[in-house]
Amino acid sequence: MPLTVRRKAKESVQSLIFQFTKAIRDSGILFGIRKKMFRHRPLNKRARKEKALRSLELKKQHEREEKLGLSVKKF
Repeated sequence: MPLTVRRKAKESVQSLIFQFTKAIRDSGILFGIRKKMFRHRPLNKRARKEKALRSLELKKQHEREEKLGLSVKKF
């Protein structure tokens, strides 16, 4: 469905542009385009596994440092 904005009698160009931008915003066209543009591709199985193993490794390292008193907690 095409988006149409008609100029009324004695309407300024600024108000016509405002109507157009408002119609675009209300229709959700830009939202859909941005959603497609910045879509994150899902990780493959190997990458998910590596990420999970890395986070477990870091968690163990942080726990070890905390026991030794080496880690600094940020508030």
